[in-house]
Amino acid sequence: MLFENQNVDEINRYIETSEEDIDITLKGKFNGTLYIHNKHNISIDIRGENACFSGTRTVCRQCENHRGNIYKLALAEKEDIERLWINGQAFHMARYPNIVYDNKTQVYCSLSEAEHRLNQAKNPDGAFLRGLHSFEWGGNAYKIRKAADGSCVKEWIGNNNRGNQLSKNKVILENVFEELDAPYEFYYDRMNEVLYFYSETKPKSIIEIEYAVNQTLLEISDSTCKISISNLNFEKLTIVCIKANGHVT
Repeated sequence: MLFENQNVDEINRYIETSEEDIDITLKGKFNGTLYIHNKHNISIDIRGENACFSGTRTVCRQCENHRGNIYKLALAEKEDIERLWINGQAFHMARYPNIVYDNKTQVYCSLSEAEHRLNQAKNPDGAFLRGLHSFEWGGNAYKIRKAADGSCVKEWIGNNNRGNQLSKNKVILENVFEELDAPYEFYYDRMNEVLYFYSETKPKSIIEIEYAVNQTLLEISDSTCKISISNLNFEKLTIVCIKANGHVT
């Protein structure tokens, strides 16, 4: 069976409902998660011919200048957007301190400085405060929520199994509009569904936006069958995640 530039849901339905050995050839680009949950004792062979699974959703939107080098467009998505490509160019969330591209891992500020800038922000809702654990055992991150009294509430994301203490000296602040001041940065106002980005050159009025929506592109579980997968490419993920439970080659 050949699938070419088709909805991943069609492939998933075909695999799930088949009762005989499956031989699939994939061509082109696919968005979404490929699920193999078939419990039949059959063989599944999936191979790609220039096939790519992408973790992004693509839309074309008209943009306009907000002010200076900042442009904006409507993007009606209520989910968080942490990775973004505009006309193929990768953008990262507006942050403080700004990224230094030849030394990305050593750019940070103190917790008190980050909190001060956060408290000065007009709309801190949806911002991220990230940093090392207080004993540098790993990273910790907080998502910021604006309380009814206007204060900033830090909600621990829970990404470290050693507790939620944050370093006082090595943190960064992300997704704050006031920090949108450098090339290849973006800020997404989730509440008002407006995307802002910083560009040193004037973009075309219609631009292509890709943003990461799938953390898992391939999931294999509850399977007693033999599965062979070859020549599949994966691109533009928030994280690489392949879940498997069974005999996979």
